[in-house]
Amino acid sequence: MRLLIPCFIILFLTIFSSYGQNINSGNVVNFHIDRDKDGFGDELGLSLLAPNDISPIMIGGEQYVTHYLSGLYHTVDDNSPSELSEYHDCNDNDPLINPHTIWYFDADQDGKGGGKTFGGCTPPVNYVLAGGDECDQDASTIVKLTWYLDADQDGKGGETTAISCAAPLNYVSISGDECDDDATTTVKFTWYLDEDEDGFAGDKTLLACSAPINYYATSDDCDDTNPFLNPDTVWYLDHDGDGFGGQTTAQNCTQPEGYVSKNGDLDDNAVCIVDFAPQTYYLDSDGDGFGSPNRSEYCSSPSQGYVTNAFDCNDSNSAINPNTIWYLDADGDGFGSLANSFKGCTRSSGYINNHSDIDDSNPLITNIAPKYFYQDKDMDGYGNPSVFVYASNIPPDHVTNSHDCNDNNNLEHNFTGLLCVCSKCVAVCL
Repeated sequence: MRLLIPCFIILFLTIFSSYGQNINSGNVVNFHIDRDKDGFGDELGLSLLAPNDISPIMIGGEQYVTHYLSGLYHTVDDNSPSELSEYHDCNDNDPLINPHTIWYFDADQDGKGGGKTFGGCTPPVNYVLAGGDECDQDASTIVKLTWYLDADQDGKGGETTAISCAAPLNYVSISGDECDDDATTTVKFTWYLDEDEDGFAGDKTLLACSAPINYYATSDDCDDTNPFLNPDTVWYLDHDGDGFGGQTTAQNCTQPEGYVSKNGDLDDNAVCIVDFAPQTYYLDSDGDGFGSPNRSEYCSSPSQGYVTNAFDCNDSNSAINPNTIWYLDADGDGFGSLANSFKGCTRSSGYINNHSDIDDSNPLITNIAPKYFYQDKDMDGYGNPSVFVYASNIPPDHVTNSHDCNDNNNLEHNFTGLLCVCSKCVAVCL
């Protein structure tokens, strides 16, 4: 104690000699040691007198402050400011605890308080030094979090968000769901358009959560403009090369060699038998509509020049067939008459296949208009008016004139006229 008094006196005199003007004016106060340097002194610790306008004072590395410090703090009830009710440090070993200390109500007791505060040395129950708890009703967090709406409830949210302490209904903490209306996926897929609507897609694509109409997950079509060409297309082996396949098949996107798209060949070893019932056709060489029984084919449809009947009796003559009409040639001149006829393939005796006879009772009259022909016995080119025939064609030794006056003498012919005397006329020859 003896050592402390001289030191205190020396300290007191030093301060008062330095600030004599303030001392003389009587404006001096007690200074208390402020070990934690928080601006509040220890009321029970070392103190000294000094002018109040020099606070704080640093002596020997220690800070001294006036006993009286005014300030504000927040009440517990309404957060409105009020003057401090105490001025000395309640814990001079902790700079955080003094009459200006703000305490925060920690409702969830997680060590960090929320918005409700209290100012002073000693906190009420459940008040703590640390503030900033945005979620003081939830001990699991101190800040508000971003939550993502999980519309499809697959555990992953989409783009719609909410900021709150706890997750709202149907909100989750994990984001990144590109397809929040589809619980089967969280990412968009590449889908391929089936343009020809054959069940197989081509190369055109679209990104979507689920397949749009006419879109598929794979691109398998070899020709997306043709609905008849795809991996399920069935091809038929065409053994006879008639364009129709039989029972042997191949399933492929492209046409294999020797295969066709049409099936139903009733005989794949016969080129003319296809997908409908065959029958026998007969060659009609003369083109009269009637076939020969001697040449035929068994096909689904006839080859050129074949017909369905075999009724022709002469397939080299189109005029002779079952529809041929035969006419009676009564005078045997090779020309028949309409008066008597029959239809048939075979000609009966006395019949012929024309009806152009002008007079079928006279063999000299045929299909040419008849006229008179005169005998030219002496071959002088003039006919005997007394000897003649009525026929279609000129007989031998006949001429078309009757000017011979002596058919036994080729020097006498060519009437010049008639010489008449007393009503009697005679021919006059040159």
